[in-house]
Amino acid sequence: MAEEAGRLRDQDEKHAAKLSGFDLAAVMRSADPQSEALARFTGFAAPSVRDALAVLVAVLIELGSGLGLWVAAGGANHGGRKEESHATAVRQEPPPLPVAPPIEAAPGQPAPPLPGARKRPKKARKTDRPEVNAKVIPFRKSPSPEEVSAILARGKTQKQAAAVLGVSVRTVRRRLAASRSVQMCAAS
Repeated sequence: MAEEAGRLRDQDEKHAAKLSGFDLAAVMRSADPQSEALARFTGFAAPSVRDALAVLVAVLIELGSGLGLWVAAGGANHGGRKEESHATAVRQEPPPLPVAPPIEAAPGQPAPPLPGARKRPKKARKTDRPEVNAKVIPFRKSPSPEEVSAILARGKTQKQAAAVLGVSVRTVRRRLAASRSVQMCAAS
């Protein structure tokens, strides 16, 4: 250990001797060597050059942020079109679409089909499913059991009562069953 300590002291003395040869005041004299060099080159004072460099950097940053997106987006000339001023722009109307001559049929003959038209019209088909062929009935408040009983007492069928009341036959049956149960409870 003693040998290593002696070796490190020798190295420290060598480095101290090298540093003593430098004039630290001269080294630290110029805090901004770029502005000092530009000041000597242009003849302006160093603080003025330093301020001008700071302003130049700020302007470049602002231009880069403001115009960067414009350059990245391809500029104002989108799609390669040449922009015209409103004063010199000439409005051009699109050419008219071609019109086919009218199709006329001979007297007593059906008119020939239009180009692209169906050859035969679709036939309306009837299905066996009642929900497809069902008549749409507007919404109505559900009838009371007394209303259903009164219509059925006039000799109408359940289907006719449903049509008169604007409800389904199922609803008529339910109201009829409800009126019977009310009558049975009243009789008991």
